[in-house]
Amino acid sequence: MKDPIILNKYKSLINDELKFIILNDKNNQFSKFIFPYIIPSQNSNIPKRVRSSIFLEIIEGFKLNPSEFLDLACSIELIHEFSLIHDDIQDKDEIRRGAPTLWKKLGEYKSIILGNVIKNISDTITNIDTINKLTNKSRINIIKQFSNMCISMIEGQYLDINFETQQIISMNDYKNMIIKKTGALMTLAFQLPGILSGQNEQSIKQLQKLGIIFGILFQISDDLLGIWGNPIKTGKSNYSDFKNNKKTYPILLSMKKFEDKDKILFNNLLSNLNNESYLLIIDILEKYKIKSTIQKECNSYLDQAIELITKSQLTKKSKTNIVELFKYVIERTK
Repeated sequence: MKDPIILNKYKSLINDELKFIILNDKNNQFSKFIFPYIIPSQNSNIPKRVRSSIFLEIIEGFKLNPSEFLDLACSIELIHEFSLIHDDIQDKDEIRRGAPTLWKKLGEYKSIILGNVIKNISDTITNIDTINKLTNKSRINIIKQFSNMCISMIEGQYLDINFETQQIISMNDYKNMIIKKTGALMTLAFQLPGILSGQNEQSIKQLQKLGIIFGILFQISDDLLGIWGNPIKTGKSNYSDFKNNKKTYPILLSMKKFEDKDKILFNNLLSNLNNESYLLIIDILEKYKIKSTIQKECNSYLDQAIELITKSQLTKKSKTNIVELFKYVIERTK
């Protein structure tokens, strides 16, 4: 599947800026570890830069110059990388983007430290006005937005881990976790350009809602790929979520729909996970049309998003690009 325009439009700019930031950071003793993680040597393993690209597209959509806000775009990206390092440690995931995770290569303790260094670099960016065009009020607002986002994201991660030991979780509880863990940073990427460009309160709320919808769609799409995706393309095992007892959206919907006999069979298969049991799990999920049901729900979210994008004050070109990105998220294969 072809990548949407947004993901190719800003990627090289973001990567170049990230290289500059990391290699010129005062914590240069960590650069030799951080640099190859954030800028992998193989192009196929370089992250998509979804969040930072969304931020820059909306900045441009409000007729601001994206190059003046590359530092903030990178701050968003660095927060994401920080969260992934900690997420992989907590989930004991050994593969990320087709390569060993940082903790698998360096150990948990060193990886925690490196994750914190990356977070510190991001904080340093948000605390400095590099474009010299922001008022003190705007700068304080930016710091506040990043701080609130980070608290929300950490709370979401806590809920996700806590769910692993809970037997009963409602679909609403799961969506609330998504809005915090995945959606917080997505929402920041959508609404921060509105704040920086001086949009009114209604416009900023629309952007915030778009970010929440995008976060939900992104995580649910991730959940689908975690079960039905091609590991070669996703760079992640199809067993990972099952092994970690993750209460993903397909699993929660399954528990709601399964008859008692299929619940028992499903849990028995999970306790002895291998290629054969995995295929039997897929058969049970298909029996209850779990994947197609979720895809229909995603299409409903997409309709809501398109309506909000249409009403926004963005340029026609940016509206088209963002709609394309939303469609890509629910159809992606990696």
